[in-house]
Amino acid sequence: MIKVLDSFLKEYFRGLKLSPNFYEGWENSFRIDFGEEKMSKDEALVCVNNLFDLVFQEQDDILFVFDVCPFENELYMDRKSLNVYLKYIKRRNIVYKLHSYLRPSIVCIEEDCLHRFIIPCRKNDIRYEALLKTIICELSLDSFHEGMNDNRPYNIYFVNNSKKFIYYLNEHHCDIYLARKEDLELLDKEISQINLDNTSKRQNII
Repeated sequence: MIKVLDSFLKEYFRGLKLSPNFYEGWENSFRIDFGEEKMSKDEALVCVNNLFDLVFQEQDDILFVFDVCPFENELYMDRKSLNVYLKYIKRRNIVYKLHSYLRPSIVCIEEDCLHRFIIPCRKNDIRYEALLKTIICELSLDSFHEGMNDNRPYNIYFVNNSKKFIYYLNEHHCDIYLARKEDLELLDKEISQINLDNTSKRQNII
């Protein structure tokens, strides 16, 4: 799966590395900023769920990308990361196939070396409302791995291979990176149907 993601980034995003700093390097981006008390947690949850429903359709092919920072000298995280997907993937047939996908790739971004797990799925395979809430509310990996003392930093991305965009969320903002300028313009029109107040920011550096 890492080859599929790398090929996608090379073809549509000039080979940029997928990271939380992607917004700074990509011109066709849309951001909803709800940090610094610009929105309450409840308002932010409504906003990101509405946006997720707007941009993802049931038939879209999605790569569910999970990056996690290992503890020092930790080489294997397969079982723990499997728990992440078990909690947020609905369909049994997807869960049964997880072992063939959950072999992490080591990805170095700036000074950090991450374990990257990728699984192909579709929107209705994901308990995305629960997952978005976990991220917005700044929960640690304890929320993924119940009964474990585990607070590794993590990032989650949804790569839409059908529509050629990336959805990224953390506790401060929600980003959408689009491959084409015209798709950003279309999203601008569609987004006007959702009340985002003054917290959204369109980036087009071209």
